[in-house]
Amino acid sequence: MWQYFSKLLDEREREGEVMNHQTACAVISASETATDFKKSFICANDDLHQALLDSPLAIFIYVFGVLLVMFIVQRAAKPLPHKKDEEDKTDL
Repeated sequence: MWQYFSKLLDEREREGEVMNHQTACAVISASETATDFKKSFICANDDLHQALLDSPLAIFIYVFGVLLVMFIVQRAAKPLPHKKDEEDKTDL
């Protein structure tokens, strides 16, 4: 399977269909109209994105977040136990 994709990618590279993979930071830094704040913000975002991709900690944080949301949804879906007061019993 991987051999097929590797062969396909090699063919496209020879044909010139594969673009140069530039980061958003490189693209925005080359722009003359972008402000310094925008350039620094985009570059910081790219650095953070790359750090999260390189670190296995991001996967653990993602799994923890999914489990937390599942737990909260499960707790919210449960009906609250309804306790009758003694006054309610006497009214019947």
